[in-house]
Amino acid sequence: MSIATYWYMILDISTEVTKLLHVTDHRRAIHRGYLLKAEGKKAIAPPLEGRSFSKLDKLQLQYLYYQLKATTPPEDYDQLVTECFEAVKLFPVDTESLDNLAKEVGKIWTQISPNLPPPEGVVAEAGFVRLAEGEDKGEQRPSPKGATGKVWLIADEFFAKAGGGAVDRKGIIDACVAAGINQATANTQYAKWKKGKGI
Repeated sequence: MSIATYWYMILDISTEVTKLLHVTDHRRAIHRGYLLKAEGKKAIAPPLEGRSFSKLDKLQLQYLYYQLKATTPPEDYDQLVTECFEAVKLFPVDTESLDNLAKEVGKIWTQISPNLPPPEGVVAEAGFVRLAEGEDKGEQRPSPKGATGKVWLIADEFFAKAGGGAVDRKGIIDACVAAGINQATANTQYAKWKKGKGI
């Protein structure tokens, strides 16, 4: 596995026995976190880099070391950090389908956060949460809290009303401007939204 800033470790710290559950990318880590929360587990997802291990105490590192190497862990803290880091880099990467994970999150969403909207990057649909259009193509859906994200939400509404058919560009831009969004922002984000949809 090549190490880059987008790899994260999902560590179960529910008990003193620290356990590595997954090595995965940011989006899968978010979904896995929600699923673990529904199971009542306490998990953290630090990035896979050397300094992340320093957030764990010696006992946590020793449990992690034993899980990964099945041998007695060393006593030296620095050696533990170095060897755990090297061992985690060999751990298989989680490649579960984002769409499958999002559906699983949707099934438990009201259980864990009944008064909150679904997480960024997913949209509610037909009683479950699914991956937003374009997410699997590498498009970055902006946060729905800002003006750029609101353009995407408005465009999604128009698209849904059209039954997934042709969209009314002028109607979308006009609705964005009426919502207080700058027209240039609306035009730019509409183009990005359309690219993400593949239409």
